[in-house]
Amino acid sequence: MRRFMPPQQALWLIVAGLLCLMAAGFATMRKFGPPRGHVYAALQR
Repeated sequence: MRRFMPPQQALWLIVAGLLCLMAAGFATMRKFGPPRGHVYAALQR
């Protein structure tokens, strides 16, 4: 794998992929998850 791609480029690709996954998961949670502020409401009870 190292002969095809420099380590720095591979690292940047991994970081970019993780950021995309995190953004997609966050958007899905905001759209389909429980309403906003549910954590604070549960803590205040």
